[in-house]
Amino acid sequence: MKQKILHIIFNLGRGGAETMLVNVVKELEEYDHVILTLFPENDFGEELQNARLESMDLKLRDLLAFPLVARKLKKIIQSEAPALVHTHLYWPTVLARMATPKNIPLLTTIHAFASQLVDFKKWHLKKLYRYSYTRRTSTMIAVAKGALKEYYDFLRLKAGRNHVLYTFVDTRKFLPAERKVSPEGELKMVSVGALRYQKNHSYLVRAFEQIKEGEAALDIFGEGPLRTDLEELIRSSGVNIQLKGQVRDIAARLKNYDVFIMPSFY
Repeated sequence: MKQKILHIIFNLGRGGAETMLVNVVKELEEYDHVILTLFPENDFGEELQNARLESMDLKLRDLLAFPLVARKLKKIIQSEAPALVHTHLYWPTVLARMATPKNIPLLTTIHAFASQLVDFKKWHLKKLYRYSYTRRTSTMIAVAKGALKEYYDFLRLKAGRNHVLYTFVDTRKFLPAERKVSPEGELKMVSVGALRYQKNHSYLVRAFEQIKEGEAALDIFGEGPLRTDLEELIRSSGVNIQLKGQVRDIAARLKNYDVFIMPSFY
């Protein structure tokens, strides 16, 4: 019988943490996987063939009574009886620290620099997180050495068991380009990322203001809260940039471009 891993995440909207989780589940076929989301959003659909998906179907207001949510989560964990609980992002981690029995190992993945996360900009949420850490320490897995060090320094936490596991890339998805750059042709450029502050897409707009018409075009794939602001910035700047929205076959599309740009702050 395969051992079971219970993964807990906020939702399965298509973002970096969510994509990494789905890819990890695909690769670890020797385990049974249950993905438990706090909220029902799911943009991955058929990609979750290797896991059973469950949702607590919460509303945002439910988090105001987080002790009750933690109690509900504890019952789910006891019912699933996993060999390991793996959490991602703020609320799943806080709740799991309160709900996971001591005899079940608890892992938490750090996906970004803590000081830049919205949750930690609110003093009461930062205090709650620090309390949860002292109540039940997770084994921390960070996607970069800098993120791990900054996590302990920023939150003023005593370092416990931890590991650095860099985000992997499935190179099987990326095929040789079908087109070649032509010295006389327009350079086709692409950027991929949620339309959020940390992805720094406004920098690309400013950069394209320096490019002559016909020299280059940029497509940006992704969705997010800054879409309206970016649309207005692109319109007012008159640059050759298009927001292409969210797609599921991005790996197949990349081969049609000459240059990939990643302007992210982190």
